[in-house]
Amino acid sequence: MSNAIGAVAAERALPAGGGAVIELGGGFGSGAEALLARLDAAGRGAAAAPYRFTELAPMFLRRAERTLRARFPGRPLEFGALDINRPFGEAGIAPGAYSLVYGVNVVHIARDLAATLGEIRTALGDGGMLVVAECVRPFAGRPVYVELAFNLLGAFRDAVLVPGWRPNGGFLTPEQWRSALEANGFADVAVFPDIAAIRKVIPQFVVAAISARRA
Repeated sequence: MSNAIGAVAAERALPAGGGAVIELGGGFGSGAEALLARLDAAGRGAAAAPYRFTELAPMFLRRAERTLRARFPGRPLEFGALDINRPFGEAGIAPGAYSLVYGVNVVHIARDLAATLGEIRTALGDGGMLVVAECVRPFAGRPVYVELAFNLLGAFRDAVLVPGWRPNGGFLTPEQWRSALEANGFADVAVFPDIAAIRKVIPQFVVAAISARRA
């Protein structure tokens, strides 16, 4: 579901004329596959040009490259390693190079979320968009069931905490995402679907795409 919701939000965020896209922490490539297929279905197959897929784990990166090149032959796809906890310039990411930065269930594990958002902002051109598809906590202070497994990961727990918008490691509420983005140089924050409107009726719905524009 994260891939599907993220693909809808990312396709909407990509400029009408297209632009360069970078995906963070793409794993085996299912998020990229969903987004590229969504662009095809919308008649915008050439809009993500180029599409730079990044992943820190070499095995994941190799498998994703094989899968995506086979599924989307002829597309301007690029592949490389990137650590979201390090300066993006170390991975050859030029400032202002991208129209869209995209990630599926990855940015929440940033150890220093402010630093990672700063790197993302630097990678975006003027008015560029960030879209992150994430599990979210509908309510502050109430972990969701999927956190049981994720809490076994040190990266999930070991975060730099910031009062107001990063009170815990791992998943954040929609309000905390909004505050985090606005505090770190982003504007026009939107949450899709509107978790705040549906959480009292369907509190178990914990997947959303958060989008924001580089201010």
